[in-house]
Amino acid sequence: MWSHHPIYQGLISQALAQVKEIQESLSTTPRDPLLLQQKYELWLQYSDIISSSLSLMRQQSKMDWIGLGDTGSRLFFARAKQRKLSSYIYTLKNNEGSNVEGFDQVGKIMSKFYAQLLGTKVWQRTSIDPQASIFLLPNAVLDKLTKLCRNYLWAGTTEYKKAPNLSWSTTCLSKREGGIGIKDFKAWNKATIAKLICSIKKLFKHGYFSSRVRAWSEHTLYKVSNGYEWQMKTRRKVPWDKIIWARTVIPRHSSTTWMLAHGRLPTRVRLN
Repeated sequence: MWSHHPIYQGLISQALAQVKEIQESLSTTPRDPLLLQQKYELWLQYSDIISSSLSLMRQQSKMDWIGLGDTGSRLFFARAKQRKLSSYIYTLKNNEGSNVEGFDQVGKIMSKFYAQLLGTKVWQRTSIDPQASIFLLPNAVLDKLTKLCRNYLWAGTTEYKKAPNLSWSTTCLSKREGGIGIKDFKAWNKATIAKLICSIKKLFKHGYFSSRVRAWSEHTLYKVSNGYEWQMKTRRKVPWDKIIWARTVIPRHSSTTWMLAHGRLPTRVRLN
């Protein structure tokens, strides 16, 4: 016989006894409407208790499974290795139609294919006009770029389909601060323009800028990344970033756990 959760054993036995008692009464008066109604209500109650017991057992089974997955057992690493090996290409057909095996040979065939497809000419990067680093992009352009990226992140399309689960300011935080590391376009644009400070350092000596900016400009070497972090301001480090964004975690699981850590996972309780 199926074993139910111990918490519900007493309720199940009591409900089953009541159903049997009603059935015995119906054996003598099978057409009694009051007894038929009581039997129907008791069966509903019994079904609800059984469903609750099974649901609780499923939840506990999931918790046990998650706990076993964190033990770092040999089975866990074997499955991770198996999943990695499943993405390897061991054999490939060449232009003559014959199969070629071995990583080196397969790599040569793929390199030759993409060389024929894309060409082998090396394109030289042209220098960017220095004036492009001294102009702020219009807010309308930056807002449009932000909307396109936000819509694609949460809906998979550039059109607005659903409201984001987290604010864009949280999303643009670094992973160690609770975000996913997407750049804030306005802050990044200002950080690139700040390179101009390197050529006008003398102005800082005459008090044209605030003391905070003057203290920050004392560094002899300016980096755009430093300017960006200075604008975003350092926030408190979260304790779960290395667990969620580990290389062995599936990206979809990482994003789900990331929303769960912020309490923004669209569960049935939150939707109600």
